[in-house]
Amino acid sequence: MEHLENWLLLLRTYTEVHFRHLEVPLYVFNNEVSYPPLVRYYIFFYIINAINLLSTITFVGLILLVIIGLLKKRPVPIEKYTPEKIVSIVTAHNEEESIGVVLDSLFDANFDEVYLVADACTDRTVEIAREKGVNVIELDKHSKSKALNEAIPIIVDKVGEKSFYMFFDAGNYVPKDFLFRAIPFIKSYPIIQFRTRNANFKTWVSRMFVIMSAFFFKIQEALNNIGLSAILSGFGWGAYGFVLKEYPYSCKSITDDFEYSLKVRYNIAYVSSVSVYDEKPEDFITSFKQRLRWIRGYFYEMFFDIRSFKYKPYFLFLPLSFLLWVISIVVLLANFHIITVVSSFVINSILFFFTLDNNDLNMVKFYDVLVFFFFNLTNLLVIFIALFTCRNTKWFRTPHKGIIATKV
Repeated sequence: MEHLENWLLLLRTYTEVHFRHLEVPLYVFNNEVSYPPLVRYYIFFYIINAINLLSTITFVGLILLVIIGLLKKRPVPIEKYTPEKIVSIVTAHNEEESIGVVLDSLFDANFDEVYLVADACTDRTVEIAREKGVNVIELDKHSKSKALNEAIPIIVDKVGEKSFYMFFDAGNYVPKDFLFRAIPFIKSYPIIQFRTRNANFKTWVSRMFVIMSAFFFKIQEALNNIGLSAILSGFGWGAYGFVLKEYPYSCKSITDDFEYSLKVRYNIAYVSSVSVYDEKPEDFITSFKQRLRWIRGYFYEMFFDIRSFKYKPYFLFLPLSFLLWVISIVVLLANFHIITVVSSFVINSILFFFTLDNNDLNMVKFYDVLVFFFFNLTNLLVIFIALFTCRNTKWFRTPHKGIIATKV
């Protein structure tokens, strides 16, 4: 308690100095209060200014990445590999309402084999999968990452290292021509993240994910354009068996996709021209929990597994940008720089809309521009909570209903 009071006192000192240092000596504003020594103030002052500077640099860097993603296009892929089989792997926990949709779409897309990793399923998920002729691996891990840790080696040993493995969630859907469009890239890259899009966009909450995904994947495209690795996005990604053998999927984080992106030393190719569709949350509370899980995972990697960034240190920009953003907002508010906060927040939000392509624009409404300002404001709250709860690695299921609101 005494430690907290000292820091609150230091923050008060900083605020008062910021506005009154021209009139009053730095080290005394009230004769009845003993303030921290002047040296502590200066240390605190320079730390705050360094954070603001880093936040500004990070934001400018994001703007440059978006511009690079918009302007520069990748060259035509060169074929290097010939997959023996193309196999799909779906993870599910009690998904009887949606599992049929994703499995039917995978069969329609002509995958050579379809596997279901059924984790602690107590409903009809396994029964439905077996009725459709799916290979089922039943586990009791209560965690997507732990289930994949065990299932992937079993499947790769059975099917072979020269096959290509695609990973999907129970809320996904692929168009019939998915493999036809994806094969040229599968023959060119050892590990790929395909573009993911909304399968549903009828509610304002689901449409917010259209906007956020567009921004995230434009950053992905920019990373590839400057010769760096993209980041895996949980589903809609694939890798050859030899990649999964060389870099085992031994993930602990609740954002196992980000963790594995750090583990694998191959550059992950991002392909924007081939899409996987995903059912997004349609209510605000579910969306908040999902975003909280993502950000907790990013912070967990940065604070408790920093060594994982050894081979791809530039991935630090993702959790670091979240951290610096929320800290700079708090500091600006503490100094009553309301206009600066509002203007920076508006610029940040507007930047998202420059990344929308024609498909995205067909999904959003004109008034979503205003709605997104509110939604992006809640992202600040998500980041703030995640910062203090990132040790919480409990996995929770995002429910799916098999909703496909778009023709693909």
